[in-house]
Amino acid sequence: MRWQARICQGLLIAFAGVAPTGVHAAEVASPPQPSVDAPAPTAVKPIKQKKRSSTSSTIAKGFDAAPIPATAPPPSVAKPSAPAMSLDQMNATLGYKGWNIPFPSFSDTLTQDVGGFRSALAEEGFGLLFVSPEIMQANMLDTPRQVPSTYPVCTSITRIGGICAGNQAYFGQSFGNTYTLKPYLTYDLGRIGLTGGQLAFAANVTTSTNDAYLPTANRITNLSWYQPLFDGKVEAKVGWFAASDEVIGTYVGGNFSSPFGPSASIPAELGLATEPFAAPAVRLKWNISNSFYNQFLVQRSNPVNGPTGNPIYDEIHSDGVGLRFDSPSRERERYF
Repeated sequence: MRWQARICQGLLIAFAGVAPTGVHAAEVASPPQPSVDAPAPTAVKPIKQKKRSSTSSTIAKGFDAAPIPATAPPPSVAKPSAPAMSLDQMNATLGYKGWNIPFPSFSDTLTQDVGGFRSALAEEGFGLLFVSPEIMQANMLDTPRQVPSTYPVCTSITRIGGICAGNQAYFGQSFGNTYTLKPYLTYDLGRIGLTGGQLAFAANVTTSTNDAYLPTANRITNLSWYQPLFDGKVEAKVGWFAASDEVIGTYVGGNFSSPFGPSASIPAELGLATEPFAAPAVRLKWNISNSFYNQFLVQRSNPVNGPTGNPIYDEIHSDGVGLRFDSPSRERERYF
């Protein structure tokens, strides 16, 4: 009887939480009393529970209740993004550097920052600007629109600016036009520690009705590194670029494109590289004061004694890519 009572008591305790169907709650809650001969049960010392912090989860009472999860960590606070760079800020850091006249501004572009594409490029240190000059000229007077037929017949050489029968003595004597599309891509070298420095790349697509005025060509026209030194007292640039925009003012009245053509200047006739074409060069500028400076330039000359006598035409047709260091043209007889 003693062992049987212990076994029954253990079974009842084990199944006290699950009452079979049809059994009253009183029967489950009150186990049968042990016999007189059975020893009194030993009092069980209660187990002290550790005090839980208010943030920890509590255990639900009963088998049917689901546990309450621990308090979720506070949501992460989104890091505020930097404000988008304005067009004026882009001009200061990403506009092409080195010209002795103001470079076309991002604020003057047709597309501005539509869709945020310029801001997205600026966040990565890049600036992009398309320059597209177009010139159309025509003679509106009752004067000859070409060289009279009494002059010698044009050849493949003399047609480039030569005074020969049926040719134009100047651009616009009869209707003519030129169109150039020139993208400038710049990169801010301040991102790698070269404060104020800039890498620049540009190419041009030019179509023209008069090769003597401006030849038709697709060519790289800029690959340069600009770097200020000694807190801006000295500016240095090296690479391929048009030196005419760097050291002299070739444009009349602030015009971006000269109506007289790039060859219609003494420096260009003497071999100075001019827009939209370039040559390898090194330029140093000493800013003596805010209003006084001195410049020094060394540039590989355009072929002033090339086959046609037109330095820009001969440069284009002797170096189509635009990145040749030496001039492939040699001194030859000039044709007129």
